[in-house]
Amino acid sequence: MIIRDYFNLGCKLFGVYCIFLSIPHFINAFASFYPIEGSGDDYEKIFFFYKITTRIIPIIYVVIGYHLIRNSEKIFEFSYKTSYTDDFASDSDKFRFFLKLLGIYLITEYFPDLIKSISSYFTYTNAPQVWDLFTQKQYTTINFLSSIAAIVLGFYLLRSGDLFVKLGFKESAKNRNSEG
Repeated sequence: MIIRDYFNLGCKLFGVYCIFLSIPHFINAFASFYPIEGSGDDYEKIFFFYKITTRIIPIIYVVIGYHLIRNSEKIFEFSYKTSYTDDFASDSDKFRFFLKLLGIYLITEYFPDLIKSISSYFTYTNAPQVWDLFTQKQYTTINFLSSIAAIVLGFYLLRSGDLFVKLGFKESAKNRNSEG
Protein backbone atom coordinates (compact mmCIF):
# COMPACT_ATOMS: atom_id res chain seq x y z
CA MET A 1 0.00 0.00 0.00
CA ILE A 2 1.11 3.53 -0.71
CA ILE A 3 0.52 6.80 1.16
CA ARG A 4 -2.58 7.56 -0.94
CA ASP A 5 -4.20 4.30 0.16
CA TYR A 6 -3.43 4.86 3.83
CA PHE A 7 -4.63 8.46 3.63
CA ASN A 8 -7.91 7.43 2.02
CA LEU A 9 -8.42 4.77 4.68
CA GLY A 10 -7.69 7.33 7.40
CA CYS A 11 -10.24 9.76 5.92
CA LYS A 12 -12.86 7.04 5.75
CA LEU A 13 -12.14 6.04 9.34
CA PHE A 14 -12.55 9.64 10.52
CA GLY A 15 -15.76 9.79 8.48
CA VAL A 16 -17.17 6.80 10.34
CA TYR A 17 -16.00 8.39 13.60
CA CYS A 18 -17.94 11.57 12.79
CA ILE A 19 -21.07 9.61 11.99
CA PHE A 20 -20.77 7.80 15.34
CA LEU A 21 -20.32 11.18 17.06
CA SER A 22 -23.61 12.33 15.58
CA ILE A 23 -25.66 9.66 17.40
CA PRO A 24 -25.72 11.24 20.89
CA HIS A 25 -26.26 14.64 19.28
CA PHE A 26 -29.32 13.30 17.43
CA ILE A 27 -30.72 12.15 20.77
CA ASN A 28 -30.22 15.67 22.18
CA ALA A 29 -31.76 17.18 19.05
CA PHE A 30 -34.81 14.97 19.40
CA ALA A 31 -35.30 16.16 22.97
CA SER A 32 -35.06 19.81 21.86
CA PHE A 33 -38.35 19.53 20.00
CA TYR A 34 -40.27 19.13 23.24
CA PRO A 35 -41.02 22.38 25.07
CA ILE A 36 -39.96 22.76 28.67
CA GLU A 37 -42.98 22.90 30.91
CA GLY A 38 -43.56 26.27 32.51
CA SER A 39 -41.40 28.16 30.05
CA GLY A 40 -42.84 31.19 28.35
CA ASP A 41 -42.40 32.79 24.97
CA ASP A 42 -39.46 34.84 26.25
CA TYR A 43 -37.61 31.67 27.15
CA GLU A 44 -38.26 30.23 23.69
CA LYS A 45 -36.95 33.40 21.97
CA ILE A 46 -33.81 33.53 24.08
CA PHE A 47 -32.86 29.93 23.48
CA PHE A 48 -33.86 29.93 19.81
CA PHE A 49 -30.24 29.82 18.56
CA TYR A 50 -29.36 27.15 21.09
CA LYS A 51 -32.22 24.94 19.89
CA ILE A 52 -31.30 25.47 16.26
CA THR A 53 -27.69 24.58 16.96
CA THR A 54 -28.72 21.50 18.93
CA ARG A 55 -30.61 20.36 15.86
CA ILE A 56 -27.91 21.27 13.33
CA ILE A 57 -24.83 19.81 15.07
CA PRO A 58 -25.68 16.14 14.38
CA ILE A 59 -26.36 17.00 10.75
CA ILE A 60 -22.98 18.75 10.56
CA TYR A 61 -21.27 15.62 11.92
CA VAL A 62 -23.05 13.42 9.38
CA VAL A 63 -22.20 15.78 6.50
CA ILE A 64 -18.54 15.93 7.54
CA GLY A 65 -18.46 12.14 7.94
CA TYR A 66 -20.12 11.61 4.58
CA HIS A 67 -17.66 13.92 2.82
CA LEU A 68 -14.68 12.28 4.49
CA ILE A 69 -15.89 8.87 3.33
CA ARG A 70 -16.94 9.88 -0.19
CA ASN A 71 -14.34 12.53 -1.04
CA SER A 72 -11.17 11.15 0.51
CA GLU A 73 -9.42 11.28 -2.86
CA LYS A 74 -10.17 15.01 -3.26
CA ILE A 75 -8.98 15.65 0.28
CA PHE A 76 -5.79 13.77 -0.56
CA GLU A 77 -5.23 15.94 -3.63
CA PHE A 78 -5.77 19.09 -1.52
CA SER A 79 -3.49 17.80 1.19
CA TYR A 80 -0.62 16.55 -0.95
CA LYS A 81 -0.74 19.18 -3.69
CA THR A 82 2.82 20.35 -3.05
CA SER A 83 4.65 17.37 -1.55
CA TYR A 84 3.83 13.81 -2.46
CA THR A 85 5.77 10.58 -2.46
CA ASP A 86 4.42 7.14 -3.22
CA ASP A 87 5.69 5.45 -0.12
CA PHE A 88 6.91 6.05 3.39
CA ALA A 89 10.53 6.46 2.30
CA SER A 90 11.61 8.33 5.41
CA ASP A 91 10.48 8.98 8.93
CA SER A 92 9.67 12.56 8.00
CA ASP A 93 7.24 11.27 5.31
CA LYS A 94 5.52 9.13 7.92
CA PHE A 95 5.42 12.03 10.35
CA ARG A 96 3.97 14.36 7.69
CA PHE A 97 1.30 11.74 6.92
CA PHE A 98 0.23 11.51 10.56
CA LEU A 99 0.25 15.32 10.86
CA LYS A 100 -2.19 15.47 7.94
CA LEU A 101 -4.47 12.97 9.66
CA LEU A 102 -4.20 15.02 12.85
CA GLY A 103 -5.26 18.04 10.80
CA ILE A 104 -8.38 16.20 9.66
CA TYR A 105 -9.13 15.26 13.25
CA LEU A 106 -8.75 18.85 14.48
CA ILE A 107 -11.04 20.21 11.77
CA THR A 108 -13.74 17.60 12.31
CA GLU A 109 -13.58 17.83 16.09
CA TYR A 110 -13.54 21.60 16.49
CA PHE A 111 -15.86 22.80 13.71
CA PRO A 112 -19.01 21.78 15.63
CA ASP A 113 -17.53 23.41 18.77
CA LEU A 114 -17.13 26.64 16.82
CA ILE A 115 -20.80 26.49 15.79
CA LYS A 116 -21.80 25.85 19.43
CA SER A 117 -19.70 28.80 20.58
CA ILE A 118 -21.36 31.12 18.10
CA SER A 119 -24.77 29.86 19.20
CA SER A 120 -23.90 30.40 22.86
CA TYR A 121 -22.82 33.94 22.03
CA PHE A 122 -26.17 34.71 20.41
CA THR A 123 -27.99 33.06 23.30
CA TYR A 124 -26.41 35.11 26.05
CA THR A 125 -26.44 38.37 24.09
CA ASN A 126 -30.19 38.04 23.46
CA ALA A 127 -31.01 37.23 27.07
CA PRO A 128 -32.25 39.92 29.44
CA GLN A 129 -29.60 41.33 31.77
CA VAL A 130 -31.56 39.93 34.70
CA TRP A 131 -30.75 36.39 33.63
CA ASP A 132 -27.40 35.07 34.68
CA LEU A 133 -26.08 33.11 31.72
CA PHE A 134 -22.54 32.88 33.03
CA THR A 135 -22.20 29.31 31.77
CA GLN A 136 -23.11 30.32 28.20
CA LYS A 137 -20.76 33.30 28.31
CA GLN A 138 -17.95 31.22 29.78
CA TYR A 139 -18.43 28.50 27.14
CA THR A 140 -18.21 31.09 24.37
CA THR A 141 -15.16 32.77 25.84
CA ILE A 142 -13.27 29.53 26.35
CA ASN A 143 -14.20 27.68 23.17
CA PHE A 144 -14.53 30.29 20.44
CA LEU A 145 -10.87 31.24 20.08
CA SER A 146 -9.59 27.75 20.81
CA SER A 147 -11.93 26.33 18.15
CA ILE A 148 -10.74 28.84 15.57
CA ALA A 149 -7.10 28.16 16.47
CA ALA A 150 -7.62 24.39 16.23
CA ILE A 151 -9.36 24.66 12.86
CA VAL A 152 -6.65 26.94 11.45
CA LEU A 153 -3.97 24.59 12.79
CA GLY A 154 -5.87 21.64 11.32
CA PHE A 155 -5.90 23.22 7.86
CA TYR A 156 -2.22 24.10 8.22
CA LEU A 157 -1.37 20.50 9.13
CA LEU A 158 -3.56 19.14 6.37
CA ARG A 159 -2.06 21.43 3.78
CA SER A 160 1.58 21.58 4.87
CA GLY A 161 2.75 21.07 8.44
CA ASP A 162 6.29 21.94 7.35
CA LEU A 163 7.10 23.80 10.55
CA PHE A 164 6.43 20.71 12.66
CA VAL A 165 8.24 18.41 10.23
CA LYS A 166 11.30 20.69 10.35
CA LEU A 167 11.03 20.88 14.12
CA GLY A 168 10.91 17.10 14.44
CA PHE A 169 13.43 16.21 11.76
CA LYS A 170 16.15 18.85 11.65
CA GLU A 171 18.80 16.39 10.49
CA SER A 172 16.66 15.04 7.64
CA ALA A 173 15.97 18.56 6.38
CA LYS A 174 19.69 19.42 6.50
CA ASN A 175 20.59 16.23 4.63
CA ARG A 176 18.03 16.93 1.89
CA ASN A 177 19.27 20.50 1.48
CA SER A 178 22.91 19.40 1.24
CA GLU A 179 22.09 16.64 -1.28
CA GLY A 180 19.92 18.85 -3.54
